[in-house]
Amino acid sequence: MRGQHTELIKHAEFKGAKLAVQATLVTELSILFILITFTVSVSGSENLFVSILSDTVGIFNCFSFVILTFAVSFFLGRKAGVAIILKKGNYLLISYANGIAIVVLSTLISSTFSLIIQVITGAMPENWLLLFVAKPVVWMTLLSVIPVLIAGSWYGVQMKMSGTKKRYA
Repeated sequence: MRGQHTELIKHAEFKGAKLAVQATLVTELSILFILITFTVSVSGSENLFVSILSDTVGIFNCFSFVILTFAVSFFLGRKAGVAIILKKGNYLLISYANGIAIVVLSTLISSTFSLIIQVITGAMPENWLLLFVAKPVVWMTLLSVIPVLIAGSWYGVQMKMSGTKKRYA
């Protein structure tokens, strides 16, 4: 009996992590598409997007954010899988909360990396809290709310369906 329970937990964690990473990929591609579409429509050229990416945000920040979102979604997805499949929690609320948590945590950690680099190089601006914490969290949260809600809905439904299937007879 105990072995079967452990198997159920492992299955729920695996399914949660797998679907969370898939939802994160879809969300990131959606946000990228929205950003590119917006900057090209405003400027008429993709040069604005490339300039924002390389000069304003920085390639390191983007790369660290992408890696962090996948890592954070993997770990939070495992917990969400157990909460939705085994504990029968509110699948939409759990998936929306996890989606926003993934964005906020990844943004905060990525911003912390940037802040540490600024401290090391000695180029610390006066308004560092606004530049490295507040602005990134607010902008990333605002830009990702709609994609997170869409991907979160898909994630929640998939997880709920996984929980209703009879895996072990």
